[in-house]
Amino acid sequence: MSTYHMIFYPILILGAILFAGVIVFVITFYEDYYWNDKEFRSQLRLGPPKRKRKLIK
Repeated sequence: MSTYHMIFYPILILGAILFAGVIVFVITFYEDYYWNDKEFRSQLRLGPPKRKRKLIK
């Protein structure tokens, strides 16, 4: 096995593990915080109430 393969395969495997971790994080975020929380979804869609917007500006 060449030096190239000894370096390339571990980096490829670590990249795949990192990519899978990011995908799992995104899926669990949507499942836990987005799909199960109707109020959170409406705040994302509609934005903060007008009363709070005036205080921020």
